[in-house]
Amino acid sequence: MLKKEMTKLETIGSILQASLRKLGLQSGIKEHAIWDAWDGIVGDRIARFSQPESIKNGLLVIKVSDPVWMQQLQFMKDIIMAKVNEYFKESLVKRIYLKMGGSISKNVTHHEDIAPEKWNSIELNDNFLKKINLEVNKINDSHLRESVKKLMIKEEKLREYRRVNKVKLKFK
Repeated sequence: MLKKEMTKLETIGSILQASLRKLGLQSGIKEHAIWDAWDGIVGDRIARFSQPESIKNGLLVIKVSDPVWMQQLQFMKDIIMAKVNEYFKESLVKRIYLKMGGSISKNVTHHEDIAPEKWNSIELNDNFLKKINLEVNKINDSHLRESVKKLMIKEEKLREYRRVNKVKLKFK
């Protein structure tokens, strides 16, 4: 008799999930989970310059702190959308809107505080440079392509400098 009753028992998780679905709150919970998962979804480099601001009805609004990164992320909207949807294992995001914002609240001194002579001599490995070239070659405009390439190289050199010298950055 006890065995028969046990098969009818449901886990608390399945009951909670069913209740949230009936109340229409399940997607709201996932929409809010994006803030905690953002760095892991898009990676540290993109997360340094962006953060989700809101998500509603499939529209993800992303706040971006730097105009060059704003342009770069325009080209990466489809990739970001795919990563978010893959993370949540459903089509949570159908469109992305990028918005210039002030500083991004991360616990990371501003890269402009690090003198160029400290990081500019850092050599990047050939594989990384090949990856950059593959990415920027998708950009048709030659001036924009070179600007994005310079930005990506600069950011990687700064990241490597910070890693080697254990420098923590903070946005102003």
